[in-house]
Amino acid sequence: MNSLSPRGTWVLQNTKSGKILHVGFAGCDDDPDTLFTQTVRLFPQSEVFGVDINAKKIKKLARPNTKVADGKHLPFKTNTFECVVLAEVLEHQTAPFEFITEAYRVLKDDGIFLITTPNPLGVFRWLKHYIFARDIGNKGNVLTYMGSSDHKMFIEPLSLISLLYLAKFRKVIVTTKNPSYPYFPKKLRELEIPFWPFTRLGTYSCLKAVK
Repeated sequence: MNSLSPRGTWVLQNTKSGKILHVGFAGCDDDPDTLFTQTVRLFPQSEVFGVDINAKKIKKLARPNTKVADGKHLPFKTNTFECVVLAEVLEHQTAPFEFITEAYRVLKDDGIFLITTPNPLGVFRWLKHYIFARDIGNKGNVLTYMGSSDHKMFIEPLSLISLLYLAKFRKVIVTTKNPSYPYFPKKLRELEIPFWPFTRLGTYSCLKAVK
């Protein structure tokens, strides 16, 4: 079993049992669907569903309860799931609010919506590509900042929280994971420090919203 990153572990620690939906579960290229398979393993009494737009990858994986679908138009009835997971999806989109409102729709009351996405305020990313970049509008700077040719935009945490409240979620809890502290000694550069302000400085935002 492939190991999970700190942000993947956070998702599993905050997943609510019952009917669980992973939007964008299949990932890209040859990456394994580790988070989805670990959810199935760790929640044996739950029904775990997955949707993704990558039809070829879904066919290759052949996981039960998975289908081709867009997270903006989920093929499920309103009030179906106890938990919806959107892990590493929003950075590939240009219309994040549609994903958020669809998650709200298919969640039951008191359902949990879990989001992980790159944090543009992560210390290293912010310093390198904004504060100390001589030309932040340079295409090369922007492409390096995005980290992948398939990344479209990063949403800073407060704006993402605002979208969640606009979608009518009633409570949002935020932390960050996968730290990368520039200028720290190598052994400390990715050390998880579980108290403020270090919980705000990781390279990935992790948000838990309650319907």
